[in-house]
Amino acid sequence: GNARYLSIGVGFGNLSPSRIVVCRVADGSLVTVTDSTSLNQAPIWSSDGHWLYFISNRQGPRDIYALPVGRNGLPRGTPVRLTVGLGAQSISLSNDGRELAYSAFNPTANIWSLPIPTGAPVSVDQAVPVTRGSQIVENVRVSRDERWLFYDSDLNGDVDLYRLRLSGGEPERLTTDPVDEFAPDLSPDGREIVFHSWHAGSRDIYVMPLDGGPRQQVTNSPLQEAAGQWSPDGSALAYMQLSPTGGLWITRRAPDRSWLTPMRRLPIGFWPSWSPDGRQLSFTSAQFTGYLAVVPVDSGPVRVLLDPRHPGEPSGEESYWSRDGRTIYFKSHDTRGTASIWSVPAAGGKPRLLVRFDDPLRPSYRPSWALGSTRLYFMIDDRQSDVWVMEIAPR
Repeated sequence: GNARYLSIGVGFGNLSPSRIVVCRVADGSLVTVTDSTSLNQAPIWSSDGHWLYFISNRQGPRDIYALPVGRNGLPRGTPVRLTVGLGAQSISLSNDGRELAYSAFNPTANIWSLPIPTGAPVSVDQAVPVTRGSQIVENVRVSRDERWLFYDSDLNGDVDLYRLRLSGGEPERLTTDPVDEFAPDLSPDGREIVFHSWHAGSRDIYVMPLDGGPRQQVTNSPLQEAAGQWSPDGSALAYMQLSPTGGLWITRRAPDRSWLTPMRRLPIGFWPSWSPDGRQLSFTSAQFTGYLAVVPVDSGPVRVLLDPRHPGEPSGEESYWSRDGRTIYFKSHDTRGTASIWSVPAAGGKPRLLVRFDDPLRPSYRPSWALGSTRLYFMIDDRQSDVWVMEIAPR
């Protein structure tokens, strides 16, 4: 569920849940040994092979747990919490099993903003903070009336959904349950939000009224659906499937307000975004750093706008259309992991660099950001880490 958590790159250290499985070498059979609704990562065996150590946030901050496992791969009990408030990221055990090294990872990511540049590219040094605090924000969206900023945050431990009035005020927490929710998008009529969550055990798309009514589960499959976005008229949702190649899906709403069976528009693709007239979707070929393309919603061929394999063309990540549909704005990361924000004519043409993330103290690691009519919104990260060693007391 979260293979990128320990992989160097823009997905490193992300907050998504995951599960740990034990594979029996003799026949390849798999046994799930943790839940899939919390973060479970970095499994290592004890020196005698009787215990499995791993990192989890099932009881709050990331801590080290130990699980007794039999020779058949089945758990012989429940996970035992070994530390409290450690904030560990990964672990390593010495050969004699007496010492354990861990990295203490303390990241924050808050929302910053800039006016959309109309002339030369600008530096991220000119950005101003929108949110503050010891939190990680992974996804952000601007409401169509530009009164609200919707985002996810781990400010209260698990990941919940928030909204912030752009004219000023305190953030309003929209969800409070212990299961993580990500990537909220407000419906065109301002009454509902779409997001993805692990309520059913894997990533699924949900719709929730803002007035406190019951939430609807839009998808129900093991395919890991994410990043839902409303069509301009509010009658459909586009979302991506998280797999090695991705996949673009569309589901439409019936007259009784139920959701019809989703249709797979493309077997590849990530980060779908509707054109203002609802006739096209922009998307990228990879979750991080792929080509940027456009495809008709109903039928028709893919039209590639930018391909990073061509000299001088940036890669594409999450994209948005301008209000008049003539321009597509997108975020990018180069081969060194440095972010930038660009625009390109929707009809095709030369891309234009808008924002340089040229301050090493103000990096922006994730592909997510948001576009208003006059401003850009994005996350700036601060990642601190240290390596520690602890002795394991004999039992």
